[in-house]
Amino acid sequence: MACIICKIIILLHSSKLPHCWRQRPPVTEIKETLIVSINYMNPQLIFTVLSFSTLTAVGQTRGACNCPSNTITHNGKPDKIFKFPNGKSLALCGYSEIQNKQKVFSEFVIYNCGQSKAIAQWDATQTCTIQQKNDTLIVQEFYNIANGKDLSLKWKKFYTTKYYWQSSKLKDTSFYNNGLRKYSSIEIKKVLTQFENLKKIYNSENTLLVGQRLFWAYVSGNKKAGQYLEELAEKFGPFDGAVAEEFDDLIATYKHYKNK
Repeated sequence: MACIICKIIILLHSSKLPHCWRQRPPVTEIKETLIVSINYMNPQLIFTVLSFSTLTAVGQTRGACNCPSNTITHNGKPDKIFKFPNGKSLALCGYSEIQNKQKVFSEFVIYNCGQSKAIAQWDATQTCTIQQKNDTLIVQEFYNIANGKDLSLKWKKFYTTKYYWQSSKLKDTSFYNNGLRKYSSIEIKKVLTQFENLKKIYNSENTLLVGQRLFWAYVSGNKKAGQYLEELAEKFGPFDGAVAEEFDDLIATYKHYKNK
């Protein structure tokens, strides 16, 4: 009997397991290995081992809240599970780090435990803080806002999405943070003048900065700044590489804000 058990252990150990600890081989592979390993065991032992395997698999399925497959994040156990007073749970899979003494997330998904489809996802270019307050999950996304000293860029929480339960249905609402400092009339005039005096330099980061300032002048209530921003690519483009990516994100944000 000891030799038979050793044979099982050796065969299981030598099977190809994935490098990621968060992934496990399918249950069918485990069963097939066990069946081959115990061909010469007595029927009672075969029944015992296979029953143990089946019970373990059922237990994993019932308690699972694994990351959805076919998403931008890893598969496996979630990084965080948020439990709500009504007994429901939302989970998060993605990547996190500490910035300025706070935990931020990027390239992540939020999903209902037990469901294979994500509720929402954020890509690697998006950085957010996530917190739960009572029955609400709050996701706040950072943007480069040109409202710092001398109209410099500052990393600010500009867009918020809230998830909450209404009876048994999950609801969400989203909005821009209108509490951030707006431009004064003098600052708006300065930004408009910067655009009017701008020289065409290929793929210039300064051109991108003027675009970011025009966006904030538009947020501050100046419609002409929005018109200038829409003309920026035609007059001073095309852009390339990182500048092009940031400019595309800027225009997408401008259009979304405009229609919100």
